[in-house]
Amino acid sequence: MLEFSVSLAPETAPPAVTVVANFGIVAGRQASRAEIEKLWDSVKGVVEQATICIEDRNQFGPRTATCVYQVSVAVAADVVERADQDPDVLQKQLEETLDSWVTTCATRVEGEMTFAERKARSAVVDSS
Repeated sequence: MLEFSVSLAPETAPPAVTVVANFGIVAGRQASRAEIEKLWDSVKGVVEQATICIEDRNQFGPRTATCVYQVSVAVAADVVERADQDPDVLQKQLEETLDSWVTTCATRVEGEMTFAERKARSAVVDSS
């Protein structure tokens, strides 16, 4: 039988530019696959290649537990270099793109939502 480890440490260089949105607090739910693809449609107008991560982040402390649903866009240093873009300008453009996308997602839903997601959305967004 082959032996393998279930924990892996990534061996990639950190990205040159990363922007993160707390999607769950704004939209009251997780992003759908269709929405992530629309985010890429917007991002590719800014940069030719990026990594989009969706993360259900759980943080624990002695008397706290927090679950945060985040969406991030990261661009590797070699992509920034090839595009001959200023990283600060690129970060600002990506922040604006992500902000616009999150705002759009908060006002409408594309794709399926579970009962729990509908209930969370109602509590956060629809009650305002």
